[in-house]
Amino acid sequence: MKNYAALLALALPTLATAAPADYLPAANMAWHALGPGIEMTPLWQNADKSDTAVLLRLEPGFQGIVHGHNTSYNGLVVQGIWEHIEADGTAYQLPAGSLYYQDALAPHSDNCVSEEPCMLMIHLEGEYDFFIPE
Repeated sequence: MKNYAALLALALPTLATAAPADYLPAANMAWHALGPGIEMTPLWQNADKSDTAVLLRLEPGFQGIVHGHNTSYNGLVVQGIWEHIEADGTAYQLPAGSLYYQDALAPHSDNCVSEEPCMLMIHLEGEYDFFIPE
């Protein structure tokens, strides 16, 4: 698998210093573009990097590419209708309030199929990363 860490170069340095905030108004969150139509803001990461959380924001109509992560994660759809597509082509459309779990290393793709932006809270069992399967 080829690791595309360069795609995250703008956002990951902020994770190193991210810690739980007592209060963080949405207007004060630091959003970083990961690519066209997708942004990320860090929420927290513990010192040993075994616990990381981020928010992802996807524009309406966003169509992701097949990718994977080296750690598993739990997610919550905060806003919009998010479509998660497994490697075998099975697609799940999940509205706001839906929960999901993603296994480490499992190729998948993500789309935003609602007319409003999609927002996803992702809680990883390690560092946030992204790779394109070979």
